Amino acid sequence: MQDLPQSPEFKDGYQAGFSSGYESAKRFYVRRGDHAYTAAQQWQALREEPRGRRAVEVLTQLHPELVAALDKVAHHELGTALG
Repeated sequence: MQDLPQSPEFKDGYQAGFSSGYESAKRFYVRRGDHAYTAAQQWQALREEPRGRRAVEVLTQLHPELVAALDKVAHHELGTALG
């Protein structure tokens, strides 16, 4: 295996690239967490609306896997049991 050059320019560029990649990944996961939390809150709010319960019933009949996935997201993000 070939050794990588250790010049200051290479080292600085590598560290800058790593730092940039880390920050990009961190932003992605923070955004993902924010979106998941918002979706969970909206899903819970829908269940609490008078007409929302019927909407959930219809969604359950049409797309049971979607409702199950949204329930799991809400449980994970909010720590609540829905259903």
